[in-house]
Amino acid sequence: MTFDAGVDYAIDDLLVQARRLPAFSAAPGLLKKEEPRGVIAVDPAIDGNTGQQTIASRALDSRLLQRASDKFAQFDVAAVNSNVLGKAQYVLAATLTPIDAAKATGGTFRISLSLTDIKTGFVVAQSAARIRSEGVDTTPTPFYRDS
Repeated sequence: MTFDAGVDYAIDDLLVQARRLPAFSAAPGLLKKEEPRGVIAVDPAIDGNTGQQTIASRALDSRLLQRASDKFAQFDVAAVNSNVLGKAQYVLAATLTPIDAAKATGGTFRISLSLTDIKTGFVVAQSAARIRSEGVDTTPTPFYRDS
């Protein structure tokens, strides 16, 4: 599976699981009163082995924000910051992990997603997808490269 297809698959699977929750299943037209939109904060994705942000994990963040905004229409989806966390009901976290750490430059990667209810601390949905390594740049971002 390609990188974009893997992200799409993982977020779609997450949505299928989340739909069993009342906040995700109510159709906007069926609500009698106008309720404020919920907020999902997207935590920066990291490399699952090193804990570092990489070029690929940044690309994963970008794709997650786009796809989650499209799929979770009843929510405002935004990258984590102090303003967003104060309003968020859920955190969407992601890791991008080489399947065989010895072959980090080749082989396959696993995208793992979790959707956590901030109030309860429970993971309400999780999903994973395997992707091919083509186009996955594991170069650490400047902050991690310098540390």
